[in-house]
Amino acid sequence: MKTLSQKNAVCLLLPVFLLGIFLLPGSAAAQSETGYDVIAEVNALRASRGLEPYTIDAWIMDYAQQHTQYQAEIMNSTHVHSDGSFAWDIGLSENVASGTAGYITASIVVNQIWQDWGHLKPMIGYESGQAGAGVAQGADGNTYYTLNVRPGSPVAQNTPLPGQTAQPVQATAPFIPLITNTPNPEGTIIHIVGPGESLWGIAISYGVTMDSIRALNGMAAADTTIYEGQRLVIRTGVQPPLAPTPVGAEPTSQTPLPLPSATFTPTRSPTPTPAPSATPTAPPSAPLTALWKENPGGALLTAAAGGFTGAGLTLLVTRLRRRRVRNSPSADQAKEDNLPTNERQ
Repeated sequence: MKTLSQKNAVCLLLPVFLLGIFLLPGSAAAQSETGYDVIAEVNALRASRGLEPYTIDAWIMDYAQQHTQYQAEIMNSTHVHSDGSFAWDIGLSENVASGTAGYITASIVVNQIWQDWGHLKPMIGYESGQAGAGVAQGADGNTYYTLNVRPGSPVAQNTPLPGQTAQPVQATAPFIPLITNTPNPEGTIIHIVGPGESLWGIAISYGVTMDSIRALNGMAAADTTIYEGQRLVIRTGVQPPLAPTPVGAEPTSQTPLPLPSATFTPTRSPTPTPAPSATPTAPPSAPLTALWKENPGGALLTAAAGGFTGAGLTLLVTRLRRRRVRNSPSADQAKEDNLPTNERQ
């Protein structure tokens, strides 16, 4: 009896267990970037300038990652480390940046955000050097990046990007998003360049690319030259926000609508109209149905689990029915009638 109950329990629980596994939400997430991705982008930029790659230093990697974690914890992109010190106090150059997770990447940071000469200097201003970098996610939904470089000898001649002018080395400032404008009545977003603003900073603040801004404003490829007071078209065809209607405002049109004229219509004998047949309304898709549509394999596995459950239930009912028949008085009487006469009580 105990063995039978255990088998029945296994038959019932196994399909349920399998069903639960396949219906659990997926826990696999895309792998996040690391400091090695930042250094790979920096070395690719150096290769495009004919410079040898930076070597990775384990101590600098740990130093950069610790500072990146600190920025993520305080949710602020800063050069001030947790102990109040700066990277250049120990002979290291440093770039920092942050942006919305899922949009900003190591490639955007290196090739768009760090494109003024103050940020380019640590990346391409030296013939060689040792580097480390860090990436961390903040509770504010931003990703934080840090690059630290122990530089070697400086390059013989600075070669800035097209449209840029070489500047003296200076401490790099963290990126601070700009105040963005809303669409005008025509659905166009226009930004007026303020003092100290850059093309990459404007692009990041509005969530667009520098190339799209160049295309909308007739700028040459790779051109980053903008000036204070310049009107830049950021986006077109954007739905402008609806202006709220003041409380108690009167409608603009005061023309009364014409009243319908009375028209005599002869009365006809009523004709029975067949009642429309009720059309069943399709019920909303159940969560499992939505899951099966996105995951056909899940539907097959769920069907298999259902088959196991049905088979287990059928086996259990059959065995219980046989046990009841064996234990019934009629079964005992039948056994006694089948005994030989000399064996009967």
